[in-house]
Amino acid sequence: MKLRKEIVIVSLVLLLSVAIVFNLIGFDFHPNPLGDFNFIEMDGFIGFALFVNFIYGIIPNTFQLLSISGITVRLLQTGFSPVILGFVIAVGSLLGQLLLYGIGLFFYKYVRKKNKSADANHFLHKYHYLVFLIPSWTGSLGDLIMLIAGHERINLLKSLPFLFASNLAFAYVNVFWINAQLQ
Repeated sequence: MKLRKEIVIVSLVLLLSVAIVFNLIGFDFHPNPLGDFNFIEMDGFIGFALFVNFIYGIIPNTFQLLSISGITVRLLQTGFSPVILGFVIAVGSLLGQLLLYGIGLFFYKYVRKKNKSADANHFLHKYHYLVFLIPSWTGSLGDLIMLIAGHERINLLKSLPFLFASNLAFAYVNVFWINAQLQ
């Protein structure tokens, strides 16, 4: 327990120091993080682009053969909020990972003939909170982690905050990187 608290404190100090350094050198990803966009007057392209980004997040990384960065770039050029776009992408990614977890659970219930479950020393049972921080960063390996987690019946409710935080961080890194290149 003490190690977890130390990891959280060190992580927060590192994030705060990086933010302070970026602030001191005058680095700004977007002048208005919430964007210049009005949701009431949303046109057809913005709705289409949000839908495409959401659906692209649901698709497992193994099957993401085409890139949608052109649509994302055009959406950010319209003044759409990168904060909201990152949240939409993260929610789509979370739904896709839950779908993979459900497929793994299906294979456990209906395909696997023996009822033997993995013991407490199994990698995902032993480190399940930390393992759920990496699926969004590792591509196809992350898809495999989610399938195995469902197959081994890892408690998903306790791991959802870690999974969503990882998806949110990954989405914000990508969106703000694209947005920084536009300026």
